[in-house]
Amino acid sequence: MNTLQNLLRRWSIRARLTALVVLAVALLGLGGAAAVVGGLGLQSLNEQVTTSSIERVRLNGQARHALQTVRQHEKNMVIDYTDAPTVLKHQVAWNKATGHAQKQLESLKEAAGSTEQAAIDEALKSLRIYVAETKMVLGDMQSGVFDEARQADEALKPAKVHVESVEKTIDQVAEAIDRDVALAQAELSQTVQRAGIALIAMLVVVVAVVAPLTWLNARSILTPIAYASKVARSIATGDLTKRITAQGRDEATELILALAQMQQALQGLVGQVRATGDGIQLASAEVAAGNQDLSARTEHTAASLQQTAGVTTQLAGNVRSSADAAAQASQLANAASEVARRGGSAVGEVVGTMQEIDASSRRIADIIGVIDGIAFQ
Repeated sequence: MNTLQNLLRRWSIRARLTALVVLAVALLGLGGAAAVVGGLGLQSLNEQVTTSSIERVRLNGQARHALQTVRQHEKNMVIDYTDAPTVLKHQVAWNKATGHAQKQLESLKEAAGSTEQAAIDEALKSLRIYVAETKMVLGDMQSGVFDEARQADEALKPAKVHVESVEKTIDQVAEAIDRDVALAQAELSQTVQRAGIALIAMLVVVVAVVAPLTWLNARSILTPIAYASKVARSIATGDLTKRITAQGRDEATELILALAQMQQALQGLVGQVRATGDGIQLASAEVAAGNQDLSARTEHTAASLQQTAGVTTQLAGNVRSSADAAAQASQLANAASEVARRGGSAVGEVVGTMQEIDASSRRIADIIGVIDGIAFQ
């Protein structure tokens, strides 16, 4: 069973459904063709029964009626034996009736079977003999050979044997027609029965082939879809560890493969989220430690700021003192600048004096040198 399902799943669902519909239509087409052939056979048999047999029955009935007409005119001629004009009139009608009866027998012969044709040929011979013998008796009747009608009727008995033979032949043909009709009806009934059996057999074959294939096809579609639904529910509940297997090449297999790819993608995403969560946890721990350190530093800074505030207050006092001192220093600087200018003038005078002293010292050195030179001499 699984092998058949795996074999079916090598084709797409659309291809399987199309093939199943084509197969069903083909089988139904074969059944329809068989029904048409059977119907044509039934129609042929029906035509044989209704057309050929009815035609033979009609022709046989007309031949019988024509022969009865001949016999009726024959009786009328015997009954009216003493009335010559009437007998002549009946004779003319009798001649016409015998000719018509002969034509009806020939028409019946054309529609009859081979066995019946031989019997009808004998009937035609008997009819011709009857006509010939009856005409001989009629000639005697016209000649006044017979004293009364009973004698004429007795003279016609040998001829009547032949016409009675014809009547028996017509009865035999009627019986043969009845037998043929019965056989045709039996054959028609058997053909109808065979056609019904063939149609039922074809329907059984269609059901036997299409129903299992339909069931297998539906199972090959529903089983992977149910598996895909189970996988989807498992993924929806957060279970990404189950292994997903896919077989076949149909749309259901593509769905399962897509779910497998989604599972792998979700596994990677969950891994990334987990790694990100671990990084966030580590960063949170570091941030907490940094917050504690920042708190300690903030407290230390607050203390430093308090000290700085005190120093700033002192510095402000010093700045004010320095500002006062700076003002005094500015005044002293101005005074010193004036003193410096005056000192610069004095220095210039001292420099001039020093230059003069230097020149005088050089002259004294020259003089001393001259005196030392004189002393050595």
